[in-house]
Amino acid sequence: MRNGEKIDLGMTGYAELFMTDEERKTQTLPRIVDIPIELIDDFPDHPFKVRMDEDTDH
Repeated sequence: MRNGEKIDLGMTGYAELFMTDEERKTQTLPRIVDIPIELIDDFPDHPFKVRMDEDTDH
């Protein structure tokens, strides 16, 4: 097993024991989180680059 890999044993987690059914349902819904722009850091060595050429103007 690799480090950080989680194993699903099908057991209820500690936090879930104290949740209501409504809270459990909202935990499984997909969420979109707004992040303020000032909290986003640069990642200068990422593998993707934006090309600025004539195709970018269209």
